Amino acid sequence: MAIVALGVALMSIWFGLALIHRSIENRLIREVLFEWRRLGQTYAARGGRWPVFDGSNHAVYMRELQARLQREGLISLRRARRLSFAPRVARIGRRDERLFLLLLPGRMVVFGLTARTFARIDRQVDGAEDPARGSFTGRPASDGHHMIGNWQL
Repeated sequence: MAIVALGVALMSIWFGLALIHRSIENRLIREVLFEWRRLGQTYAARGGRWPVFDGSNHAVYMRELQARLQREGLISLRRARRLSFAPRVARIGRRDERLFLLLLPGRMVVFGLTARTFARIDRQVDGAEDPARGSFTGRPASDGHHMIGNWQL
């Protein structure tokens, strides 16, 4: 009887953790990625001038873009502080994912994705998991452990 109770408890914990992790991923997608996408599309539609990206100034570029979005009234100072372009996905029992978003004219690049998080985003954006097709595509990062997502806006 104790073994059955232990089994039920372990399955409950496993199921609960899976729900928590899915909730965290969905929040990242909905409140961070989709919000940056909306901001980029709105900024482009208004004819906003994008900062110069030289291929090596990732953080400087994103800080300048965030400042321009604020000046255009697309994002409040308070919202800009909460809407990070370097979000951290904290999970229980797993290593945190440290992402970096690069919003460029017509696309968003997401660095630091695990294969699992990449697949979840791909399914939500494109309706299917295929890193080679759809508006959200990707490739393995040079470290061999992460993916780089490329979202055509």
